[in-house]
Amino acid sequence: MATLPPISFAKQTGIKYRIFDFVEDYFYLGGKKAVVISKNESGSYLYEIKNNPQNRFKKIILTALKIASWVTVIIPFIMYVAKFVLRKTNQFELKKSSKIEFIPPLRPGLVREKEIFVFGDIHGELDGFKENLLHAKVIDERGNLNKDFKDIVIQMGDVIDRGPKSKEAWAFLQKLQEKANPRQIIRLLGNHELMLLQGDYRFANYPEPEKLAKEIKKDILAGKVQLSYFDDMRLFTHAGLRSSIKTHLISEIKEKKKIENVSEQDITNYMNELLKEAVKKDKYDHPIFRVSESRGGEHEIGGPLWDDVSDLMKSVHARDIPQVIAHNPPRRYSDDAPIRITDSLRLINVDAGLCEDYGGHKAYVKIRKNSDLEVLEKIEGIWKNRVLEDRRLAS
Repeated sequence: MATLPPISFAKQTGIKYRIFDFVEDYFYLGGKKAVVISKNESGSYLYEIKNNPQNRFKKIILTALKIASWVTVIIPFIMYVAKFVLRKTNQFELKKSSKIEFIPPLRPGLVREKEIFVFGDIHGELDGFKENLLHAKVIDERGNLNKDFKDIVIQMGDVIDRGPKSKEAWAFLQKLQEKANPRQIIRLLGNHELMLLQGDYRFANYPEPEKLAKEIKKDILAGKVQLSYFDDMRLFTHAGLRSSIKTHLISEIKEKKKIENVSEQDITNYMNELLKEAVKKDKYDHPIFRVSESRGGEHEIGGPLWDDVSDLMKSVHARDIPQVIAHNPPRRYSDDAPIRITDSLRLINVDAGLCEDYGGHKAYVKIRKNSDLEVLEKIEGIWKNRVLEDRRLAS
């Protein structure tokens, strides 16, 4: 603490912080300052070291007044005691760069044992979803799991609402998962399932939505539906994990799990634990459940069930971990492609707009064993594919 430069609470308001700033400024004659930016859960103030430019004339006048008061001896003594007490009764911690908060995510040259087939929002369009699965050879003509299919399927959530067969789609995925090998069918939670869990039935176009909510709860508690999945390269969540929420999760994991290096798998496991805990308590107050302002909520930054891709694209570090999301269908009468992927391949949006409300597009993504991406889309009645090599991820 002795080496800590003068402290500034310039970004905080309140008489307590004004007093602190006044005492600290009494001994400040120029140079760098420790600018407090936030307070973490342990109670320590996080600060950054910054230059503090000051008006030259103002600096000369204030410095002269300070030096004049020093000759009284008693004033600097009182201010020194005040400074000692204030610093002694508050903890300060240098904010670390987020780049060293977690293990580097990229795995250049990763070769998988299995391919991964990723399908976006269903929204009750069960027939269209089955057509996608049939083309991917996940199911046979009767709708049963293909006995020769040995790879992985990830469905990104929002199985229900809008379309005609929400309950049937949920039951179909349950059955498909039961017939598959363990961890072969990955079912993620979407914001529409979350709304049902919270008793919000505004989009429920089927009878007795509370019964479906009970089914969703049962599947979550049994570990059959989760919030997040990580495939050793990419993070899969319904709406995407913003960097600020990621940093919050890392801090919680370090404190609760008592581990120093937090991996992407640790983040995934922790989010899935938080979901189960929230369902058990029927309490969804953690930041991962926040609704963004872009989606009608009260939070600037939404959680991984409720953020918007337009906001995610602006997040500085959101794509430090390459992500796969859904939640954002193409506009009904736009030129948007059903599957949208950034040039860096770090953000993949697989919500093709399967629901007729969004155009009824048939499309999905296959992640090959060598990590190349294959995009499969039905265009004017014909299935077409394009392959995107993952070499840019390694750069």
